Parts: sequence; structure tokens; C-alpha cells
Amino acid sequence: MLDATQGPDLGAPYEIRPPERPYLEEVAKDPGTLKIAFNTNSPIGTPVHSECVKTVENAAHLLEEMGHHLEEARPEIDGLGLAKSYLAMYFGEVAADLDELGSVLKRKAGPKDVEPLTYILGLLGRSFSSGYLVEALRRWDHAARKMG
Repeated sequence: MLDATQGPDLGAPYEIRPPERPYLEEVAKDPGTLKIAFNTNSPIGTPVHSECVKTVENAAHLLEEMGHHLEEARPEIDGLGLAKSYLAMYFGEVAADLDELGSVLKRKAGPKDVEPLTYILGLLGRSFSSGYLVEALRRWDHAARKMG
């Protein structure tokens, strides 16, 4: 699947370098000993279901048995701030999608053109300033760097 779909989609803002060999060959290659971090805590401080914790711990144990180095880690990120950033970006995307729909319809897209929740999310997306959306993207990028 990766070999068939590799490459940017039309209009993609970013492009990664093509692989040196097919991905199908990569999966057969021994990766050596990997250092893998895991975490069973919620980034926003909410309870995590015991089955989810157990599944992560079982996967970590299996990876250790395969010879990898596992380490429990908790990146220093503001989970709630990150969640708010995600929602701001998501709502902004919906607003942009509604604008694009309006271009297709050759009129402003309204509440009768989409599901009620979609329309409401688009309205919320229009309530954020462009500066706030840039700050949200920066928080997201900062968290990605912290997590490696």
C-alpha cells in the first residue's frame, strides 16, 4: 500500500524524499535495537481505562522480548493547551472547507448544505483570529518536537 501511494497528493504543501528502496523491502530489513518510549497516562489528566493501560504494557513487554530498549517517558507538554490548539485548527479547517464548498456551489454554503454540526464547527472556526491559529500551529509543532 505504501509503495502504491507514495508521493505527495495534488496541492500538498510538503513533500518527503522518495525512499531509497521500496517500502516492501524495508519491512523485511532488521531494524536493530530500537529505543522506544511509551506512556500510559492521559495528556490531559483524565483517567485511562485499565484495558488500554494493560494493552500498552503488553505491547511494551513484547517489544522488550524482541530485543528493543523500552523506556516509560512523559514528554513535558501542555496536554490541555495542545487539545485546544487541535480544536482551533480543526474548526479552522472546517471553516475553510465550507468556503471551498461555497466556491463549488457558486454561493455561500449554508446550514442546509451540510450537517448541523459541520456548519456549527465552521462558525466556530471563523471565530478565531489568524494570529490565534498560527499560535495553535506553533504549539502543535513544539509538542511534536518534544515527543521526538
